[in-house]
Amino acid sequence: MKPALLYGERPYGLTESALIEKLFSKAREVFGSFGYDYLQLSSFEPYELQEKAFNEGAKKAITFKETSSGDLLALRLDFTTQLVRTVSSLKRVLFPKRLYYFGPLYSLSEKGFEGLQTGVELLGEGSVEADAEVVEALYAYLKALGIKEVKVILGHAGVARKLAGNDEELIKAFAERNLELLGRRFGPKLFELVSVSDEAPLGLLDELGLKKEREELERAAGLLAEAGVSVLFDLCELRPFPYYDGITFELFEEKSGRVLAGGGRYDGLSRLYGAEFPATGGAAYLERLLELMPQGLRRKDYFVVDRSSRGLGRKLARLLRGREKAVALELSGRPLEKSLQYAFAEGFKEVLVVEDETLRVYSTPKSFVTLRLEEFLKLAGLA
Repeated sequence: MKPALLYGERPYGLTESALIEKLFSKAREVFGSFGYDYLQLSSFEPYELQEKAFNEGAKKAITFKETSSGDLLALRLDFTTQLVRTVSSLKRVLFPKRLYYFGPLYSLSEKGFEGLQTGVELLGEGSVEADAEVVEALYAYLKALGIKEVKVILGHAGVARKLAGNDEELIKAFAERNLELLGRRFGPKLFELVSVSDEAPLGLLDELGLKKEREELERAAGLLAEAGVSVLFDLCELRPFPYYDGITFELFEEKSGRVLAGGGRYDGLSRLYGAEFPATGGAAYLERLLELMPQGLRRKDYFVVDRSSRGLGRKLARLLRGREKAVALELSGRPLEKSLQYAFAEGFKEVLVVEDETLRVYSTPKSFVTLRLEEFLKLAGLA
């Protein structure tokens, strides 16, 4: 009987797992270069707080009751809210606080229960410079992964929310791009606002009493241009989560048009957790990045077959690991031909067959050179 996968479960094979390892390694490298610290977060959240943060969106949470207290808990729907809650609970925090995360999200989505994200959050800083820094960090991350043509779309949650006022129907219309309803309410000028372009009608924001939003967008675009980041505008964009209240952004690959990262400012979110500090941040959607990255197992260095009488292969493997090489040892007594087939199928660069005085270095299952142990150690920089 074959083991059954859970409905909605997202299994990862070795190839995808190797890519995920690379995604995390690049996040550590790039976000660390901007001065961000890694924060490990819990998988659990109080469901009551998710309702406050996401409104109707909280219904996608996977929930369960904690047996001793009876409290309703949920698996993490979003990193931003959890990170802000965590920082809000600390007694002493030195702001600004630059943090990044990496891990799974859980929801009752049609695409499955699990997703993967990494992202950065800049807490305690209310300037447009902070928004631009977050965008630049995510842009640098995508470029470091080999995504060549990356574009940024800037928007501002304040535009749609101020135009809609307290009218939930209009807010929904902006979120869903219901141009018919919006056109009836705001007239032909509205179509200039909802168009994505590199020359946004920012002057129109002044006419609508949105001077602050115009100034922030112009400042952000200027800072990103200095960093070599190409910017488009979508002035009425509303991000899926309701807590955004300032500049918002999306990063997409120009060739495919796929959105690979997004985020924005959420100055009011910390109030849900009894704190008060401005914040901005964004996340990269790793499931989408996995589809764009070249497939292939991570190349490992050496597979050692020990045929010596003194355990020289085992000693050599330890020596190579001490030099930060990825080395595995053949543990079975199978024929050499089978060992070679296995090693190259598993992604090892070379197979070392160790005898008492010599070793054979295989670069393919049928191609090898024979060296004395001393020669190999010298060539490998180990002598």
